[in-house]
Amino acid sequence: MHLNTSFSAKNAMSFIVSKDSKSESGYTRREWIFAINLSAFWGWAAITPWIIGGVGQSWFFWLVAAIIGLPIAFASTWLIGGPIINLVMKQPVSALFAATLGALLAGAMKIVFVVLIITSGLRVYFDPNIYSHIGDGNHTELADGIPTAYGWHVQGRKLLVMMDIGAVVGLIVRAFIGPGKAMNEETNPKQ
Repeated sequence: MHLNTSFSAKNAMSFIVSKDSKSESGYTRREWIFAINLSAFWGWAAITPWIIGGVGQSWFFWLVAAIIGLPIAFASTWLIGGPIINLVMKQPVSALFAATLGALLAGAMKIVFVVLIITSGLRVYFDPNIYSHIGDGNHTELADGIPTAYGWHVQGRKLLVMMDIGAVVGLIVRAFIGPGKAMNEETNPKQ
């Protein structure tokens, strides 16, 4: 098998223009875009009830969650998940790999969120004029902007929940996208 590694503007344009032609990997550009959009939507749909306090909330909470959450979900999925999904879809994807990748990407997004919490908390931590606690006293999650031991425990539990949700979203996307051309040919060889 010979791989063409030369790059030219013509090759780049043919990749962008040919949306329906299957590459050797078995996934089209349209399937890649569909996979990212599905990941963003189902990730938002799975996380939103958890954030707003349950499915039984009023339509107003859902509307606010959609207005604020959907753009964040799509932007973060395209920025973090898009390049990784692009690399992964260069070869056929099994259901186990899709679940694993979904869990890892969701975990990576949660870790980025925790890093943002810590970096924004450092401003409070180093300012001697500000004192803050988040929690009820017995279960304080943040003290002066920095997670406490209990706060780290809560973030760890949330990380595991996010990874579980990511695995389910990975399986949903894999069910919609399919196994790819090469796996189809292995399981159903042409006579």
